[in-house]
Amino acid sequence: MTRVLAGIDNIQSADSLLRGRRLGLMTNQTGVDSALRPTIDILFEKYSLAALFACEHGVRGSVQAGEEVASAPDADTGVMVHSCYGASHHLPPEAMADFDVFVFDMQDVGARFYTYLYSLSFALEDCAREGKTAVVLDRPNPLGGEVAQGTL
Repeated sequence: MTRVLAGIDNIQSADSLLRGRRLGLMTNQTGVDSALRPTIDILFEKYSLAALFACEHGVRGSVQAGEEVASAPDADTGVMVHSCYGASHHLPPEAMADFDVFVFDMQDVGARFYTYLYSLSFALEDCAREGKTAVVLDRPNPLGGEVAQGTL
């Protein structure tokens, strides 16, 4: 059986982009490695995690669906969490100076009505406008990725 790894399980392949730079991470409770360690904690230990960006449900999954996500320090790391789910769904302009490289690690379900795909697209637009490098950590499709469905 072939083992498929998530991007965080192969983070060393992006080491040249991440080492020595301040990282901004957009993630949630699905951002974990194969041992279920949160991407937040892995990047905090291995690199310079300078900012967190929260979409719907927050970075640790503690906010109910549809509720506004507040900006506040992460309780586990002390890194500032900037809300991208409230009045605006973009990376806050004042937080753009806090990081050099933007990292995205969230599981999506492949449904167009989910907010995470749009959170990523807005963040990529924001990074492009500011000349920031962006790294998207790949994740296997939760449905197995073996059957293609829907419109092409």
